[in-house]
Amino acid sequence: EFLDALLQYDGCGNSLLVNGCPSCQLPGLSGMYRCIECFNHQILCKDCCVLQHEHLPLHHINVWNGDFFECTTLATMGLKIYLGHTDCLMRKSPASFTIIHTNGIHHVDVVFCGCATIHQPQMCATFVIFNHFHLQMLQSKLLANHFIAAIERETDNTGLVSIKDRYISFLQMTCEWCHLMLLKRAGHGHNVSGVKGTQLGELAVLCPACPHPRINLPSNWESRPSVDQFLYHLHLATDANFRLKN
Repeated sequence: EFLDALLQYDGCGNSLLVNGCPSCQLPGLSGMYRCIECFNHQILCKDCCVLQHEHLPLHHINVWNGDFFECTTLATMGLKIYLGHTDCLMRKSPASFTIIHTNGIHHVDVVFCGCATIHQPQMCATFVIFNHFHLQMLQSKLLANHFIAAIERETDNTGLVSIKDRYISFLQMTCEWCHLMLLKRAGHGHNVSGVKGTQLGELAVLCPACPHPRINLPSNWESRPSVDQFLYHLHLATDANFRLKN
């Protein structure tokens, strides 16, 4: 029973293409596209599928070729992503853009704002994949090389599609992301001096185990009896052996 359900998922399921698109109700063979990321896996016509993914441009789309579903992209279906000011009158022509996301490497068509765009950007990664990689790196000690290789496999796992290596680019973006997060969490986004006014050591993370007045020490710690003063002393070990007995 479960195997039948899997095979039904690979095919058209309970949908019949001859009944038309369930969204716009157009008759005939208009419903030929489905998104494998969306929950309902509805088979829609091209226009309805693009319309439903205006704000979901990084979903994987399959198209029925008469015998089976094959991969396509929202860019080839006509979807364009508009970035920058919504009322900008200096918008550039659509440009091919690469986005690295948790479900693969996507090629999309982006229309940039003509007055607020850095010089000829061609690739980026989403905030989601940076957070995901950060957790994987800390918890499972995952290497960036292995992580981006898995993302490439998410893009295409058959080996029939040539996928450009994005390892070096991902490392550069990860370093920039980590630096921006340090600036943000240190409060430099609201600093009058800005990023350029950052002094040496201001982005360092304070050790939560070390005593810090007004952070993790009681307000009256200085007036405690001398017998209790050892609780507020800083103990340092030269060999960084955290099992060292004091």
